[in-house]
Amino acid sequence: MKTRYSKTVLAGAIVVPMCAGLSPPAFAETYVRTHTFSMGDVSGGFNGSTYGPEGLVPNVTDIICTSGCDTIYQDSKSGTMMYPVDSQFGFIVEDFVGAAPKPYLDGEYLEGHVGNIYEEGAPVGLAVSNAKTDKFKV
Repeated sequence: MKTRYSKTVLAGAIVVPMCAGLSPPAFAETYVRTHTFSMGDVSGGFNGSTYGPEGLVPNVTDIICTSGCDTIYQDSKSGTMMYPVDSQFGFIVEDFVGAAPKPYLDGEYLEGHVGNIYEEGAPVGLAVSNAKTDKFKV
């Protein structure tokens, strides 16, 4: 007895394994959804909080500092305004001790920068920059 397997199809198509003599469906329904990533999609904590509008996860507006921070800058190549991020996914680093995961948002905005990319006034994506380091440029 031969066993056949179907290949996985991306873009959300329904995939049915063809095992044990089952026939493939007469048609495959495809689900396609487009999404333009923005600063609203930036996650800030292990609880699923995001910077964006209220939705499926809690909204936490202090993940990204959009005013009053001295590290906001405009990218010289694209002109995108870049805003600092405070994320629970960062680390607390101490000399001679090492790095420890951050237990909370600490309000220091040292985990990098993000900014919405616009073309002709419409948002088209998200620019992301790591925190600056001594040896590598971002």
